[in-house]
Amino acid sequence: LEGNLAGAAQALGEAAKHGGGAQRLAALLEQAALYEQGGDAAGATRSFEAALALSPHHVAASEGLLRLLRSAEDWAGLAEVL
Repeated sequence: LEGNLAGAAQALGEAAKHGGGAQRLAALLEQAALYEQGGDAAGATRSFEAALALSPHHVAASEGLLRLLRSAEDWAGLAEVL
């Protein structure tokens, strides 16, 4: 990730460690979006997975993770999520 995106993603990662569940979830989803925007699919995948650990049926996190797994042609990972 480029400078500002990397710093923002890191700050959101720290924010995701603190606060209530809804705040942590929001920070992880925003972090995933920044990683995805910056072309860091692995970082976005980790963020979506962490969001799903907090809220296993969260639609946006599920859709984001599925999109990344399809894009990476990670069929085994995709089968685990489905």
